[in-house]
Amino acid sequence: MKYWFHQIYANLSVLRWLLLIVFPLVCIPAILANFDLEPLLYACLATLSCVLIFRCLSEIKPENFSVWLVIGFFIGIYFLRYAYFVLDPTPVRGIQPSHIFQILNDDPSSLFTAYKFSALAFAVFCCFSSMLLKIVPANKLTINYEGVYVNSYVNLSKCLLVLISVLMITLGFLANRYHIGQMGVPAGEPLPFRLKGLIFYGRLVLLPLLILTLIYLGNRADRLWQVQAGLILLSLHGLSDMILRGSRSTLLLCIILVIFLVINRGLRLRIPGLGICIFLGVVAICLMPIIMHYRISRFSSQEGAVTLFLSAFDNYTIGLQTFSIGISGLYFRLPGLETLWAILSLKAEPLGQSFGHVLGVANGVTGYLNVDLYQLSSEFPTLYAPGFLGWWYLVWGVKGIVLGMFMLAVVTIFLPRLILFCGLKCAPVANTFFLWILFVSLSDGTLDSNLLLLCFGMFCLGLIELGLRFDRQWFFRSRY
Repeated sequence: MKYWFHQIYANLSVLRWLLLIVFPLVCIPAILANFDLEPLLYACLATLSCVLIFRCLSEIKPENFSVWLVIGFFIGIYFLRYAYFVLDPTPVRGIQPSHIFQILNDDPSSLFTAYKFSALAFAVFCCFSSMLLKIVPANKLTINYEGVYVNSYVNLSKCLLVLISVLMITLGFLANRYHIGQMGVPAGEPLPFRLKGLIFYGRLVLLPLLILTLIYLGNRADRLWQVQAGLILLSLHGLSDMILRGSRSTLLLCIILVIFLVINRGLRLRIPGLGICIFLGVVAICLMPIIMHYRISRFSSQEGAVTLFLSAFDNYTIGLQTFSIGISGLYFRLPGLETLWAILSLKAEPLGQSFGHVLGVANGVTGYLNVDLYQLSSEFPTLYAPGFLGWWYLVWGVKGIVLGMFMLAVVTIFLPRLILFCGLKCAPVANTFFLWILFVSLSDGTLDSNLLLLCFGMFCLGLIELGLRFDRQWFFRSRY
């Protein structure tokens, strides 16, 4: 079953060769500023590596989208930022501590080293990925959509609709009552049996997966009302999480989940639905500076969350200005080259054998970066993420970066195919969750904390798979 969206991005794959222009272009500012051709050598390395992987990616297929996601991330937050920071490093002031910015401003040589490591890491990923794609071709993998009955999964869908509504209200109330996962608010006293963690991951992982399953089942049975109900619930979950936690990106992440589900052929997004997603995406971007102001005021005020959220609109008017501020904040919110630049400028030693000890400390590698390297207080309300390459460099230096890119190539190639080979009933939802974990890992680089997120998500997917199989068997028994 092919959707119009898949046909569009399959045709757009012929334009992939235009991306090769990016690599020599990003090194032009550095060449002109320092009259040094060394950046061009690494640009050629990245270009040749990209040619190698593009020869294996003749079409943008769902099982290969994770590879495209990695390529897009590296171009966006490593290569393009190199050219940007050579021309104007001042945006670093807003995404790194002020004293770190002064160190970076006085050490442009470490910026080139960070770019060099990024080009080497990209080359390693492309080489390993191209070899693995030759071993495991994607054209032998299909998702079976035949034999789907309109009345299938009706009982499970009704149960999901009730369960999601109850969980949204219950978990939202508990999260607000006990300040769970709220940014800019003290955590308060812990609850017994690690209930705070269960509530947090329930809202972060379980609820979105249940809603995506509801949307997917409605799409398979061609029940438009169910799909619309799922999209509304997902939007409400994103908006409520923005207010409860003070998170700038939750609503946007919910929209990204819908896009990932469409890519994995779990949803036929019609033109009106696409328009609604674009509208919600624009609203989410415009709300980013407002949510940031709301989070700061929440740290110093005792008023209620809704009151503070509404008062944050007094300083902003949603329009082109807030949209441009939101776009800039969204782009620079993703830690990339500047974090690796900071780590190299601070002459940070890789953890090596101390890695196991750091994992037992609060916030793991992220806590090591903020407290030990950045010299920030452990009670500082905001943590700076290390980024993907920064995390691996802190763990094992350059060898860690090579190992991390090899593991990234293995995961992005084999895991989507493994999900399809296993014949999971919830395969599109499972692959959507994988893309979400990959997106978060590439953007924040908090791999040690994401491991718990992955385990909890796999447990939830296991429960969903059991529910789908049980409901399917019940349907056929009652039918025949």
